[in-house]
Amino acid sequence: MSDLGRAAVVAGSVLALLGFFCVVFPAWTRQHIGKFPRCRIAAAALTAVDVLWSAWLLNQTPLGPITPLKRWLIVLAPVSFVLVFVFMDELLAARALGGFFLLAAAPLLDAARFHPSPLRYLVTLLAYGMAIKGMLLVLSPYLFRRTAERFLDTEPRVRRWGGACLAFACLLVVLAATAYR
Repeated sequence: MSDLGRAAVVAGSVLALLGFFCVVFPAWTRQHIGKFPRCRIAAAALTAVDVLWSAWLLNQTPLGPITPLKRWLIVLAPVSFVLVFVFMDELLAARALGGFFLLAAAPLLDAARFHPSPLRYLVTLLAYGMAIKGMLLVLSPYLFRRTAERFLDTEPRVRRWGGACLAFACLLVVLAATAYR
């Protein structure tokens, strides 16, 4: 399977899990999505993933004359996690989700870049959508709650969005098995 196929399977699996919870447990999903921006556990987990992923990317990047400073990443990554967690705690989970969207868009675009199938543009659109949403969440984390209230205000609407999410996830997995091989 190609890199694009693996990326589509991973993205489809995550979307399928989200869609499953929306369809099967709409009340629980509404309740927890509303609490998500202020959830300290989600904030800690997503911030840790973001910091570790960023540190790994910096370690892999050639930095020219400041390459010798890379050895400080071992110290700077945990320090930056603590500083972010302590001083940026307001709506940190939504901000960290935005950072994760920004980081996750790059591998999707990398995988789709040179794939010969014209259907690769579907993954490209998904990646750019994630990047735009990530930028918005990092800059304005209150938009998470506002968007969730607008789109997930009733249980039938949560189920409809969950169904759409499941359908898109199935499309990605089918494309991974057929067009993205």
